[in-house]
Amino acid sequence: MTLIVGARTFADVYDAIALDKLQQAYDWLRIVPAFSDDPDAEPAEQGTAIGLAIHHHRSGQHVYACGPPAMLAAARRWLPIAGVPADRLHLPALAQRAR
Repeated sequence: MTLIVGARTFADVYDAIALDKLQQAYDWLRIVPAFSDDPDAEPAEQGTAIGLAIHHHRSGQHVYACGPPAMLAAARRWLPIAGVPADRLHLPALAQRAR
C-alpha cells in the first residue's frame, strides 16, 4: 500500500512523527511525501499529491483521496483521465450548496 502525503513544504506535514512510526511498523506500507512548494526537501518526491498518485498508481489498485476542495477537484478530473476506474476511485461526496 502506498500513502501519498501531500503538503506544500516539510513544515506543513501533519504529524510527521506518527507517519514515520507507521512506516517503520508496517513493511507493507510505503509513505511518499509530496511537497509541491519545497524543492529542497529530501527525500520527498516533488509534485502535487494527485500527480504523484497518478505516478504511483498500478492497475488493480484502489485510490482514496481526501483533502481540500481544490485537490479533490483535481482528483475528480485527473485520476479518471489517468486510467483509474470509477469503481476504484474513492472520494468524499460533493457538498450540496445551500440555496
